[in-house]
Amino acid sequence: MGFNETLNWFYEYVFMGRGGRWHNFPDMGKGEQWYSYYYAENRLYIIRDGMTDQLYFVKAGSPREAYLEFFRRMEEAQNAGSYVNEDEEV
Repeated sequence: MGFNETLNWFYEYVFMGRGGRWHNFPDMGKGEQWYSYYYAENRLYIIRDGMTDQLYFVKAGSPREAYLEFFRRMEEAQNAGSYVNEDEEV
């Protein structure tokens, strides 16, 4: 199977519900209800944003660690380009 065929198969598998069981982060006591995760073995977690259907790939040792790394990335992206220096007066 070539790369393009693999991507199409992955799309069917993930978005069309042809396989895999997604877990909700709130079920483990951490995270927002619109994010879910799939454990793909070898420490690879796929996090799905239920509002936008975007996927994020995170290497982590547990679902909690995966969520915290994902959240850190999102905060970093939200703050990109903004100047933040708490020690300096404006």
